[in-house]
Amino acid sequence: MEIRSLTARAQNAERRVINFQNQLAQSEEKLTVANQKTAAADNKWDARVKEYESRLKVAEEKIKRERQGGKERASDLEKELKSLQRQLEVANKRTSTLNEIIDNAGLSTRGSPGSGK
Repeated sequence: MEIRSLTARAQNAERRVINFQNQLAQSEEKLTVANQKTAAADNKWDARVKEYESRLKVAEEKIKRERQGGKERASDLEKELKSLQRQLEVANKRTSTLNEIIDNAGLSTRGSPGSGK
């Protein structure tokens, strides 16, 4: 009787081992599937990150070019402003010189020379 009991216990233990092995195999298969899904998701995220990095680099370069263009435009405008200021100074000097010549010649800008000022 003891042999039967031990045999039954051994058979039960073997069945439990087989069940655990089956559960382990199923768990390993689920883990493999999950790892594959995770790898696919990781690849998608990696591609997204690379795409956004590329877009960011393009945007940064565009901003850099625009900033440089703005600096050049500001420099050109400053040069033009200085040129116009010099032209204004020259025009003011000419006006002043002409007014002095008129005053020295006895002519008045307010009336004719013989009007008795």
